[in-house]
Amino acid sequence: MLLLYPNIPFPGLPAGAGTGVAVWLSDVVCVLSALRVITAKNPVHAALALILPLAAVSGIYVLLEAPFVWAVQLLVYTGGVMVLYLFVIFFSDLRQMNRQRWLHKGWIWSVPPIVALMALLVNRFLAMDFGGASGQTTSGTPAAIGNLLFGKLVIPFELSSILLVVALIGAILLSRESPDEPRTGA
Repeated sequence: MLLLYPNIPFPGLPAGAGTGVAVWLSDVVCVLSALRVITAKNPVHAALALILPLAAVSGIYVLLEAPFVWAVQLLVYTGGVMVLYLFVIFFSDLRQMNRQRWLHKGWIWSVPPIVALMALLVNRFLAMDFGGASGQTTSGTPAAIGNLLFGKLVIPFELSSILLVVALIGAILLSRESPDEPRTGA
């Protein structure tokens, strides 16, 4: 309810503070559930925990008044892509994955580049100018996205569609068993 009506006044808060409360709630849910994704030992639990950050990001799109991007995020990523992830996990050999060591001795070498990247990102973030939006935003409306995709970006859009179809065909061909291998499964 909070995300659908962000400008409803809250008791004890000034009018219009609902947007800030909704953003902070969405951020907290996103960060905590993302931590659950990377700390889960079971891949199925990690994939199911990934639903919450994706849904929280879609809540941010509601606040940005981008209904098309909200619907795509919720339906395609939170729904479709998560089902695809779960299919991949279910068709994987989890016993083989559990035998692998996930904590390698060289993990310490990844810390300095991560710290350097975070310092760079924080530095650039602090240098940004966050001026207020001027007037009503129309960049996320279905009409604006349709005009952009089928206007200036029609060639890259169609090329990416062809690339996705070729990748799908390649994945199907790679997943087929060769005739000389013994059949596994039921």
